[in-house]
Amino acid sequence: MKTEAQDLLEIIHQISLIKSSKLLTSDQQQSILKELVNQLPLKMFCQGLSQTRDIVLEVLNKEIADEKTENRKAKSTPETKDTSTKSTKEKLLCDSDGDSRGKGAKKAVVNKEKKKPRKTKRGS
Repeated sequence: MKTEAQDLLEIIHQISLIKSSKLLTSDQQQSILKELVNQLPLKMFCQGLSQTRDIVLEVLNKEIADEKTENRKAKSTPETKDTSTKSTKEKLLCDSDGDSRGKGAKKAVVNKEKKKPRKTKRGS
């Protein structure tokens, strides 16, 4: 299999077509670009075209990296975080002196009758 410069330049045309397509989502574009990297012919099949192959590979890797950064920027939304003055350690140890086992069941108080003293069986 002999690769010509036209074959490698066709890949650059495909990259621009993928990037300009409105039908593909950014994740789909990224997966297609990764597949194009995998389909590049090996250096041993590009005799005399190693610079052209390296340029195409560099463009593909740049487009993949650009797509990743665009995805990160799109996914990150500016939200305000809860900035409290207490540190996380203080939040965890908020009531360290208190009873950490929680409230127990209340004991019911029953009025007991007073017992009369028993009579002894001694004979008097």
